[in-house]
Amino acid sequence: MNIYLEPLGERHLENTYLWMQDEKLRRDFMLSFIVTKEGHKEWYRRYLTDASQRIWAVCCEEGHVGNIGLKNIDIKNRKAEGWIYVGNVSLHGKHIGTRSWDALFQYDDFKSLNLHKLYSFVAEWNMASRKMFLNAGFHEEGVLKDEVFFEGEYVSLYRMGSII
Repeated sequence: MNIYLEPLGERHLENTYLWMQDEKLRRDFMLSFIVTKEGHKEWYRRYLTDASQRIWAVCCEEGHVGNIGLKNIDIKNRKAEGWIYVGNVSLHGKHIGTRSWDALFQYDDFKSLNLHKLYSFVAEWNMASRKMFLNAGFHEEGVLKDEVFFEGEYVSLYRMGSII
């Protein structure tokens, strides 16, 4: 399956909004709120002027299947926090995530950032994401015990990192 990326645009918002209605996806991202259409449009408007983020649509023969992005871009220290999800659940387990990171590392817009390191935080229950990050060349840098309070309990986060 050929994976390619394109900058997140208005044409991707409907799929992204629909995926954000998935309770499991919201839980894996530790979102404790329901995403509304208006809230999603407002998020996108703010994103367009936010230099600390970049988001790309993950695409393949099936069309737009997920999103991959960077937040907390720190140009001085040449690092950023990466995230990804495959919203099309029929494609889970097909290594889309791993191939998306490979595509991102080759993407000119990403290369222009001249980053040295990417890192990500993964909830302790999200074994599939931890495995995907490992397959994409990230390493487990540590466990942040009881780092966030979510759904009435403290959750530990795995910090995954990759020197680029």
